[in-house]
Amino acid sequence: MSWAENQHHFINAGVSVLVLIGAWVLYVLIKHGIDRFSRRRNLPQIDPGAETRFRMIERLSALVLFFVAVGLVFWIMDVSALKRVAVGIFASAGVVGIALGFAAQTTIANLISGIIIAFVQPIRLRDSVNIDGEYGAVESIGLFYTNIRTWDNRRLIIPNKMLFDRAIRNYTLVDP
Repeated sequence: MSWAENQHHFINAGVSVLVLIGAWVLYVLIKHGIDRFSRRRNLPQIDPGAETRFRMIERLSALVLFFVAVGLVFWIMDVSALKRVAVGIFASAGVVGIALGFAAQTTIANLISGIIIAFVQPIRLRDSVNIDGEYGAVESIGLFYTNIRTWDNRRLIIPNKMLFDRAIRNYTLVDP
């Protein structure tokens, strides 16, 4: 086996590594841009709602970049099994989404609820809230869970879907 016979495999592997590095660099640039914007505007103190939205965008961009990069790497590698996987990823994304939706209804419900919370903002970072008789401050709103620090310094971790099923009393949010 000579270099000439395997040259395309090495080139494909190199391009695949570049795609992965490019996706990582793109994510780092997005994260850096969001961090810089947030710091300059002092969003955590001035507008916790905007901070929540930007952090959600950061997390979603990481997820999308990961799946696109893996799909591209599978496509670039000239291995028929990997190429079929890549075609399957890109060509049947809708079918896969429906199947995953049925298989992971609770997870998908938590994810969608997290996105809705980030943009509709019934609660925001550092809001004082009462949920199911537990009083505390919102520490973080993630893709799937929201963390509340209770008045007695405990952490209450609530699946985002439950926030839609329960009444939330928000003492910080003021209706303009």
